[in-house]
Amino acid sequence: MHQDAIKEIVDEICAALTGRLAGRVFQLSAFSFAIDFRIRAGRYLFLSADPGLPRFYLVSRRGRDLEKQSTAPSAFGQAMRSNLAGGKLLSIEQD
Repeated sequence: MHQDAIKEIVDEICAALTGRLAGRVFQLSAFSFAIDFRIRAGRYLFLSADPGLPRFYLVSRRGRDLEKQSTAPSAFGQAMRSNLAGGKLLSIEQD
């Protein structure tokens, strides 16, 4: 992905999520998750660590739809849920 595109995504997510508390974590596949930061219009942070297609961005979904789409959490998914829930996102930086 082009560095300018990554910077724009980071800026958008930083503006929307900095200072927000993490809520529910939905595991959508073995490598992808949606995290509820309780922002307007049903927007969630989508994260994918799929080696062939890593990505992150904000998605608009209904919580009910994410529940239906989610899979049973893996050990990593359970760890994300227990460690992120209630945590505040302090900052986001492009590495």
